[in-house]
Amino acid sequence: MEHQHNQKDNPLIHDLMMKGFIYTTLHHLSWPQQTLTVENGLVLRFYHRGMLSITPAQYKGDSATVISVGVHGDETGPIELVDKLVTQVLSGEVSISHPCLFIFAHPDATIKKQRFIEQNLNQLFEMSNMQIRGIEGEIAAKIKDVVELFFERSSGKKRWHLDLHCSSRPSQYPVFAIRPATRHQSGSADQELKYFAQHADVQAFLLCHHPSYAFSWYTGEYFQAKSLTIELGQLRALGENDLSVFSSFLSGMHLLLNRNEKLDDVNCMDQDIAVYDVVDEIRKQHPDLAFTARQALINFEPLYLNQEYGIQGGVPMICESGGYALVFANDKVDVGQRAALLVERIR
Repeated sequence: MEHQHNQKDNPLIHDLMMKGFIYTTLHHLSWPQQTLTVENGLVLRFYHRGMLSITPAQYKGDSATVISVGVHGDETGPIELVDKLVTQVLSGEVSISHPCLFIFAHPDATIKKQRFIEQNLNQLFEMSNMQIRGIEGEIAAKIKDVVELFFERSSGKKRWHLDLHCSSRPSQYPVFAIRPATRHQSGSADQELKYFAQHADVQAFLLCHHPSYAFSWYTGEYFQAKSLTIELGQLRALGENDLSVFSSFLSGMHLLLNRNEKLDDVNCMDQDIAVYDVVDEIRKQHPDLAFTARQALINFEPLYLNQEYGIQGGVPMICESGGYALVFANDKVDVGQRAALLVERIR
């Protein structure tokens, strides 16, 4: 990959510096693979469209961070937030202490104002030898290749990945995190995740106990990264998001990108974070699946003991605990797809 120092005539770097990450990703359909050093010493590496790493001129240690958005193309709030973050890093307003990879995963779906084009990209990050199928399959393969290359020179315990999303439904917690279940879970890793959550004003943690094929699971499972899926507010059209409501989360990302060897609790607020376990992953097994409880309209809204909250295959779905709630309830998904998470607050 060619390394260039003079970018005056490079339209890709010109638009990135002057118009931002969103504009450059949406308007440049092809990103030639190249490495560039800009005037302030930052080293930019272009992998594929929407995949950009930024490395400080000098750094110590072997940390690395991935920030991804647009895995679902219509989730525009996080895309706009990371556009702002990339601009802050490029301008020097925000310092980074180590290599950082920014991924805008599915720009074509964003242009079409769709979640995806053929299939859900966030269910395609499974085994490395999976068959590549369709548009989203090709995107997943590229992302996995780039992440593997990016993480090569870093240490597993010093890798982080935040995959940013937003929900189609309102939530009791406007900002909440999902920790995937991986073979590398540990108490010390969870403690660092907690510190980040406190710094970033994350209001709730959702703990998964079974593997999934989501992007955050992939980086945690295969690269030992401290990985989270973060849900930031609700769906809005591109350009209509109020980023001020995520100012605390943005500050948390600033801290993460400029960390030393690890995050700690220095200057960390003693914030009470709600913690939930995933009790069940509800799959749509019959076309008649319907969520009948009004609580299904709001993530984390508590169900009542013995309340019917849905019907599937003609059989009522009954809440067996007063501490249960639904998250991501959507009975319109295709048969075989996840329709909701049934969760229980544990603290």
